[in-house]
Order: sequence, then C-alpha cells, then structure tokens
Amino acid sequence: RDGPHSLSNRQHQQETVNLVKLAQVLIEVSKKITMGESKLSLQFRAGLHSGPCVGAIAGKHRRFYRLFGDSVNTAARMCQHA
Repeated sequence: RDGPHSLSNRQHQQETVNLVKLAQVLIEVSKKITMGESKLSLQFRAGLHSGPCVGAIAGKHRRFYRLFGDSVNTAARMCQHA
C-alpha cells in the first residue's frame, strides 16, 4: 500500500474483522425489528470487499453519500449471491 494514510497488514486484518463483526451484529439486530402491527421484518444483507473506492455526496435536493469503485461493485455482487 502507498501513501501516508495506508494501513499496515495487521491493521487491515483488524479492520476486516471489525467490519465482519459489525455486519453480523446488524444482521442479528435486523431479525428482531418488526414494523408495527403488520409484523413486517427488516432484512439486512452484507457484502464486504476490500480495495480502492471513491466517496461523494450526490443529489441536488435529496443528498446522499455514495461510494464508487470496483470494490463497491464486488461487494454488491457478493451480497446479491449470498
């Protein structure tokens, strides 16, 4: 990795473990959430991939944060096939 903000291999491994743990917690919590009397449940899936990406704020009236890059596309594909 290059640059002053690069993570060491050990730091990268720990960040990966932390992201997987977060995804597991979000999945478990989402199973316990229901929407009113209809008992509709919240469903959450996670796809994780490591690599370069770019973030930006998109939208003129309704702004939201977006990530772009091959890593984001790979994670989305992984999530679709989970």
